Amino acid sequence: MTDLYYQGNGIPGELPFSARTPQGQLRTDLANHPESIAECGFTKAPAKPEFDSATQEVEWDRIGKAWVIYDLPPVPEPEPVYRTIDKVEAMGLIRAVTGMDEEAELAFRDDPELTLFWRIWREDVGNVIHRTHPLTDQILDKLEATKHLTAHQREAVLAAWPQQ
Repeated sequence: MTDLYYQGNGIPGELPFSARTPQGQLRTDLANHPESIAECGFTKAPAKPEFDSATQEVEWDRIGKAWVIYDLPPVPEPEPVYRTIDKVEAMGLIRAVTGMDEEAELAFRDDPELTLFWRIWREDVGNVIHRTHPLTDQILDKLEATKHLTAHQREAVLAAWPQQ
C-alpha cells in the first residue's frame, strides 16, 4: 500500500514529485528525500483502515487527523412491479388463497349481497385488473364485508399477486 501524506488540513493523498517549502524553494523527488517531505509541510497519514466498501465508507477527519469509518445506509429494496392479470386469473387467485371449493364458489356467486358486485364485475371491470387500481381495493373490500374473504385472506391475495 502506498503511503499517504497530507499538508495542513488537506486530505491525504500520494506524495507529489515536487513541492515548495514555506519560503518558496522548490524541492523535487520527495519520495527519495525524507527531509524535503517535512520541509514542505507534509505529514505522513495513518494507514487507511480496511473496511467493507459494500456497507461502509471511510473519510478523513481533517480536525482529528484520522480516518473515520461510517456505515452506509441500507439500500432500499426495490418496489415490486405487479403484473396486470385478467378476470379468470384473478378469480383463480382468490380461489387458491381462500381454498374455495365448488360449493363455496356457488354461494359466493349467488350471494344476494353481491348482485351489484357481479354486475359491476361483468359490465364495468375491464378484462384486465391492476393490483394498484382503486377498483381492486373496492372488490376486495366488498368480498371481505360479505365474509367471502377474511382480512388475512385479503392480504394473502395481494401478497400472492403475480409480479413481472
